[in-house]
Amino acid sequence: MERINHKSSAVLVIISIIIASLMVFSFGCAKKEEKEIKIGVIMPLSGNAAWLGEQHKWGIEIAVNEINATGGVNGSPLKIIYEDDKNSPLEGVNALNKILSSHKNIPVIMCMTSSTCMAIYKRVEENNIVLFANAGHPEIASLSNWVFRNFLTGLQEAKRMAEVCINDLGLKEVAVAYINDAYGESGFNVFKDTFSKSGGSISVSEKYDKDGTDFKTEITKLLAKKPKAIYILGYGNSTAILINQLKEFKYSGKLLGTNNFSGPPISTLANTALDGAIFTAPHFFSDKSSTKIAAFISKVRKKYGKEPQWNTVVEYDAIHIISNAMRKINQIDGNFLKKELLNIGNYEGIAGKYIYSPTKEWLMPLSVMTYKNNVQVPYVKIGS
Repeated sequence: MERINHKSSAVLVIISIIIASLMVFSFGCAKKEEKEIKIGVIMPLSGNAAWLGEQHKWGIEIAVNEINATGGVNGSPLKIIYEDDKNSPLEGVNALNKILSSHKNIPVIMCMTSSTCMAIYKRVEENNIVLFANAGHPEIASLSNWVFRNFLTGLQEAKRMAEVCINDLGLKEVAVAYINDAYGESGFNVFKDTFSKSGGSISVSEKYDKDGTDFKTEITKLLAKKPKAIYILGYGNSTAILINQLKEFKYSGKLLGTNNFSGPPISTLANTALDGAIFTAPHFFSDKSSTKIAAFISKVRKKYGKEPQWNTVVEYDAIHIISNAMRKINQIDGNFLKKELLNIGNYEGIAGKYIYSPTKEWLMPLSVMTYKNNVQVPYVKIGS
């Protein structure tokens, strides 16, 4: 009987050790999973704006890899949860619902298109999550206390282009073509307002389909007014096609544009049709002497085999702004993150020195550029 007790005791000890080991292993796994800091990202990964999502994704991944390689945020690695909105507000809402139902304790969600950001910001706020809305809609950051961004805004661009039209080009009338979505419509309204306050007027305006390929009707209406300048508020393949078709119609007036003129697909598909175009853009690529910028460009080229675009730069800086705020809070959640983001102030990033605005935006420096022989150069006022 004694031997049986000894054997039973030994078995019990072994079982206890196994159970304890499993508990430690399980606890360790759970602890490791809890330590990950998840960031939701809703962007176009397919469809007519997949190129945009790609450019943004490069910057996010370069920044996350850098941060995780140096210990993450206070020892916790960042993990990006990607969802595809296909450049559709409805798909953007579906993407948000998927993130919220599948992942807990997400402190921040990032979005990249005006339509999606406008469609989801209220729901994000209801869940006490910060929304980093890096899209051009002029008003998105002022609509909620939970929305931040470090993106070039439609308001910035419209004001600067109005100044160029009045002060540099001596234009009192401008025709406008704008893409038929939240980005185009809001940009047009801001430009119309700021240009009129500066003494100018819109001679004619036409909106065009973001999936369109034939804009002869819109162009005919624009050119009927014989405009000296046409301001194009758009992006993607359709805008490049519109620009090429304007040249086919022998339009010889000034071609004005936004930051989207500065990179693919417009800069590649419209190419020679852009010669002489004047547009607003971040001045990131003008600082060739910066070793930090040169190192960043080299990383993107090495990893993706392509040139970084300003969207790439913006998201790289955004991840670092967010992670810097996270390092200063004791608990990683939306409430604490929001409070800390409000305290960051001005920020020096790859895109230059961002000036923090009361509207919860880090505003980047803005340049006026033009194309000469297919090369981007700073615009200089004629006669100066």
